[in-house]
Amino acid sequence: MYGWAVQCPPHFGDFDVSIHLCQNGLPTYHPDTRDLNIAALQAELPIPTMSPSKESAALRELFQVISAQWPQDDNPAMERVVYDQVHQAASEAPGVTYESTTVAGRPAIWIRPEGASPKHALLYMHGGGYSFGSTQSHRKMSAHLAKACNTPALSIDYRLTPEHPFPGPLDDCVNAYKHLLDQGIPAKNIAVAGDSCGGCLSAAVPLAAIQRGLPVPGAAISMSPLYDQTASGSTFDSNEANDVLNTKPSVNKLADRYTNGNKELRKDPLVSPLFAPDVSGLPPTWISAAGYDMLLSDAQAFAEKLQKAGVEVVLKVHDQQQHVFEFMAGKAPEADMSIRDIGAWTREKIGQTIAKFAEGDPENPRAWPAWRKWSIVASVGLIDLTVSFGASGYSPASADFCREFGIGRGTGQLGLSLYVLGLALGPMFIAPLSEYYGRTALYLIPYGIFLIFLAGTALVHSLVGFMILRLLSGTFASVTIANFGGTIADLFERDHVGPAMNVFLWAAVGGSPIGFFLMSLVAEYHGWRTVFWALLGICTFCWLQLVVVLVPFHNETRHSVLIRRRARRENKSVAADAQARSLNQLFTVTIWRAFRFLSTETIVIFGALYNGFLYGLSFMFNSAFGLVFGKEGYGLDTLGVGYCFLGLVVGISLGPVVGVWQERYYQRRVHGDDKSPEEDSEHTALLHNGTSKPKHIPEARVQLGKIAAILLPVSLFWFAWTSPPEYNIHYMVPVMATVLFGFSFFTLIFMVAIYTEESYMVYSASALAGIGLARNIAGAVFPLFGGRIFSELGYNWAGTIVACLACLLAPIPFVLERYGPQLRARSPFAFKHMDDED
Repeated sequence: MYGWAVQCPPHFGDFDVSIHLCQNGLPTYHPDTRDLNIAALQAELPIPTMSPSKESAALRELFQVISAQWPQDDNPAMERVVYDQVHQAASEAPGVTYESTTVAGRPAIWIRPEGASPKHALLYMHGGGYSFGSTQSHRKMSAHLAKACNTPALSIDYRLTPEHPFPGPLDDCVNAYKHLLDQGIPAKNIAVAGDSCGGCLSAAVPLAAIQRGLPVPGAAISMSPLYDQTASGSTFDSNEANDVLNTKPSVNKLADRYTNGNKELRKDPLVSPLFAPDVSGLPPTWISAAGYDMLLSDAQAFAEKLQKAGVEVVLKVHDQQQHVFEFMAGKAPEADMSIRDIGAWTREKIGQTIAKFAEGDPENPRAWPAWRKWSIVASVGLIDLTVSFGASGYSPASADFCREFGIGRGTGQLGLSLYVLGLALGPMFIAPLSEYYGRTALYLIPYGIFLIFLAGTALVHSLVGFMILRLLSGTFASVTIANFGGTIADLFERDHVGPAMNVFLWAAVGGSPIGFFLMSLVAEYHGWRTVFWALLGICTFCWLQLVVVLVPFHNETRHSVLIRRRARRENKSVAADAQARSLNQLFTVTIWRAFRFLSTETIVIFGALYNGFLYGLSFMFNSAFGLVFGKEGYGLDTLGVGYCFLGLVVGISLGPVVGVWQERYYQRRVHGDDKSPEEDSEHTALLHNGTSKPKHIPEARVQLGKIAAILLPVSLFWFAWTSPPEYNIHYMVPVMATVLFGFSFFTLIFMVAIYTEESYMVYSASALAGIGLARNIAGAVFPLFGGRIFSELGYNWAGTIVACLACLLAPIPFVLERYGPQLRARSPFAFKHMDDED
């Protein structure tokens, strides 16, 4: 998506070039840079490219529609009607209100985000070549920007050309700026912002303020700015085929309107700030430029001019994006990332006091002592274990349940499938609520409701009622699926999450066979209702210990909730990433983006295929084990079948133990002590930032997964061809195969989870939600036909089919290792973190 270079040489020519890559791999200019030749720098450095997201590409289509409808004659009124379609691009910004007003005789709108600082202001000046555009056409985009800046915005409807040429539009904007000053808002607390010609005004207004003896604003924001009305920049030619909105003749036509046909006036500094003789008095400036924009060279040249004058300037060039791609705010990830970055920078420059964690802050969960962190991990881990008990614990009692209700084995499997389906659906609704209420409430309340449904399951005498209660039980039991990964991210830095993730996944994966074994002890001597009473007793005890750990010690871990509490306590502002979004937006984003990732993100598709197969297989074993080792197979009783599940427990437990080697390998790669042969290849050049030290390498997480991918089909073939008792093979032989399967199962689940987490970072919740949805749906569906396959095809061939499927999926870890960087580079969500430091 973005910018110039992921790798930057420490010296360029005779000058010490101070260019720092921000979190999303974009260059930042600083005033200590003595000179900068942008064209040469771009020629010198490699430029990573990626395709725009589907949503961002939609802006190109909208611009093409606008261009096709554009009137051929000189008809400004019709142009304004056509241009106003751009408002369709953005979505409404949640939590924002609007107030119409009049400023110096011109219509204007106050845009007020909920909780915005009343001591600060943003003056927004819309684009449209000074001839079209309005506060309404830009309302949604400017609202997203105001929300990101945590600042009320005044959007001004300045006079338009050709009716009102220069200096009319500029005077209106200067008057609006003066209005803010007259309201008692200090100049240093004001940011001026705009897009296209409005981006030019964000420089012209401060220049005019200097001329008129007014204080300059605290910051300026320009998106796809038009700094040169002479249209002489190099990209007017080089981007002619890429820019679907602007043409050189149209820019010249609009420039003639603005200057009333005066060619010499085009070089006036207030018309074309690029020609200003002195820009040293301008405020810190953020310039967002689009790679396919004809105006790109304007942004580059003005950034260079500011930098040489000692003005702090940030220039971000967004690769393959169209003019003012931020129009897609709220819809396209590129637009959202750009606006979020602008907002964070602006809040700092205009002096907002932001509530945040300082280094070593005792309120920061990552700074808590190890005993406190691990007490939370262990406590939640027990809850995670019981969530799986609720699924597999039903299986040893299912035969008795079927007898009581007079139903077949297939219908009885619905009791397992509906619970697992609830585990798939629950996180979609529970996870977003943690942004409002924190993780503690989201652990204790839904799980407490789960206990009520669990008791109801033990008491119900209706088959339909039982099935409904099983679905609801799974939905409310899914609290750990929705929150445990986030809790670990709250408590540990990224390169230290491995051990805690091992605990999380061991509980999630190992809980199923452990639950089957424990409940088989009960089912052997008691009925199915006693099994559910036993589950209720175990789960209630675990819930009570969680209450003891979380409540008295105030162990809320979600950072955004803690920061909002601090902000209220200290009367400070909250950064955009810590602001609570509306529930409607939370649910929309959570559900929509999970499906979006499942359909478009290759890494997520791979993860969903593998996890879905593995989880489906694990729950299918609940039926298959009963056939292979039960009365129809080896003749073992319910308790004996439960003991056979311990082979899986042993294998799963080996996963974290052997995983210590994987963790050490990862740490060596991350810290540069162990480079793979591929690190010299072209694709891994993206993983470095001008040094020999590897930085962000999710591919270092897949080494053990490659081994497990091979061992998985081996274990399944082993199980398939040693299971039938007529071969006189002792039942411990297939049990030993389950040890190997359990190890492979855990290792691959861990690999998918942690690779996805490190690839998507800020978007990992959506990526993992998509994977989790597919995984649990597969877990719900497989048991419905798994037992029938083993019964009708026989243990040999049923097991062989499953093993062959595992062979088809085995290349996935190898593909991720070899092509992972390219897959991440093509993703608008993963590319953002390509250059993150550990």
